[in-house]
Parts: sequence; C-alpha cells; structure tokens
Amino acid sequence: MLPRLGRWVLGIWLALLLLYWFPHLFHVVVRPYFQALPAGFAWYFFGIHDLLFLCGVEAATLLARRPLPGWGLWALLGASAIAVLVLLSRQHWGFDYPDRTLELFTGIGFAGLILALTGLEQSQRLTPPRWGAGLGAMSYPLYLIHADCGALLIKTLQAAGLWHRLPVPELFLLEMALSLTAAALLAFLIDKPLQRLARRVV
Repeated sequence: MLPRLGRWVLGIWLALLLLYWFPHLFHVVVRPYFQALPAGFAWYFFGIHDLLFLCGVEAATLLARRPLPGWGLWALLGASAIAVLVLLSRQHWGFDYPDRTLELFTGIGFAGLILALTGLEQSQRLTPPRWGAGLGAMSYPLYLIHADCGALLIKTLQAAGLWHRLPVPELFLLEMALSLTAAALLAFLIDKPLQRLARRVV
C-alpha cells in the first residue's frame, strides 16, 4: 500500500516541479499560481534540489531493476564526466545564484557519475581505494555542516575586514577546507564512535 501510494505522491510532485520549472514545455502559464504560495513552502517543495532528488530516485530505481551492462556503465561514466566538465566551465563563479538550467543538468551529470561508479563497484569492475571509504563516511556530515561552515567563514572574514579583499577562488578553497575538516571531525570523532556504541546497545 505505502510503496504504491509513494509512487503516486512522487509522480504528482515531479509533474508539479516540471510545470514550475519548464512551463514552456507544456504551453501553459503556471507561475502566478506558484508565486501565490508562501515563500518557505515554495522553497522546500518546488526548489531545483527537489527536482534533482526525484530524478535521482527514479534513476536509481530504474537501474536497480534493470542494471546496465559493463560497457553501458563505462559509457555512462565517460558521458557524465564530459557533461559535468562542460557544464562547470559554463557556470558563473561568483556569489550570484547559478543559472537554474545549468544547475539542473550539472546535478544530473553528477548523479550519472555516482550511479556509474556505484554500478561498477557493485559489479566488481572497479575497486575503490581504501581512502574512498573514508570520504564516503564524510559525505553525510559534509552535507549537514557545509552551510554552517560557510556562514561561519563569512561572519569571521567580515569581522576581520577581509571579506571583500579575497578573490572568489581563495574564498571557495577556504570554505572547502573548513567544511572538509569539520566533516572529518564529525564523522570520525563523533559519528563513528556513536555507531559502535549503538551496535553494542542494540
């Protein structure tokens, strides 16, 4: 019952997202109706990240049911890598919000990379290095904490009068270094010990 209901909910959500972001594909004008929604509601339920999430769920479901052959996985990996490099080269690197269409397809390109690498690993056509497991353990803490690290860096640099003096690449590298360090501390000093303790208790 729940899986079937979930598919209907995801299908309706995906249809509304497509109407919101690509109304010209359906020859309709729907923006005024969406703009009447509260800003917070529209952000959480009609953001471009929601469309990326649903595309990822659908792609993962399809590939789980019908896995690609080895050559297909390698082709997906190569095509996704080329697409990501091309799309990233077209991005405007600054403090403005990225172009929504580029953001969408860049996210799909990264999803293709992840799906291809996962499929190659599961089929034992690709063996990841040991440090790859460590990066994987850091991925969710990095997701949780990167925005807070960015806000902390901005506030600190503004207080020191350095915010407008540093170019964007240096700011990006600083934010990445801070976020990765915080994610590593959170993953290996807090999350891993708590997981070991939970296994003993359960």
